[in-house]
Amino acid sequence: AAPLKRDRAAVRRLQRRADRQRRAGNPENYLPDGRVRPGPKVWKVSNKQREVGVKLAEAQRQTAVHRHCLHGQLANAVLEMGDDIRIEKNSYRSFQRHYGRSVGLAGPAGFVSALTRKAANAGAQARQLPARMRLSQVCHGCGCVEKKPLSRRVHECACGVGPVQRDVYSAWLACMAIPDPPGSTDPNGSAEWRLDADQARAAWSGAEPRLPAASSPMSVQEFSSWARQVARGGPRAAR
Repeated sequence: AAPLKRDRAAVRRLQRRADRQRRAGNPENYLPDGRVRPGPKVWKVSNKQREVGVKLAEAQRQTAVHRHCLHGQLANAVLEMGDDIRIEKNSYRSFQRHYGRSVGLAGPAGFVSALTRKAANAGAQARQLPARMRLSQVCHGCGCVEKKPLSRRVHECACGVGPVQRDVYSAWLACMAIPDPPGSTDPNGSAEWRLDADQARAAWSGAEPRLPAASSPMSVQEFSSWARQVARGGPRAAR
């Protein structure tokens, strides 16, 4: 959502300007401490406030279009990496309690919908893994499950696994998940899944040196360029 922060700043400036105009034109509707006076009210709207309202609506429309464009670019870049996409099923509404308005700005649910739709059109699979697998809390090395606070972003276990960025590690574990029973598929994501610990242990030696490099922040445009190079077998694919 980094490119959208500039759009958000422009929207906030217009919202504050509209609020100042509303307060200046309707002082009788506010209490001395700045709160809106309870009870029935009549709001007067000036011509300048209407002009700001039009500009605000246009700024919000442009933000939505920009977000939709970024979702499409990121979904296309993900589809260039493969045709088996796995997403941990989450309640994005509950994310707002922890991350606030940034969730609405980034629109993760809209991105998942766009990715699922594009995957279906391209003949790929986009399946959702149940959150009860607790991929961000389990360790494939010893099998222990440790509930981590949100502030802890690194996975490191006494068995020798880690340190590795928590989100990258859980995404890597999702690649090692298999349907249970084997061969069962469900487009709605309600099928049972389990972590294949043996497969994860066998693949860990080759993945351990590469996962820290995948933890660095990357913009949508950078990821799209990198995904195209990997799909074409470019020089960065070997790394």
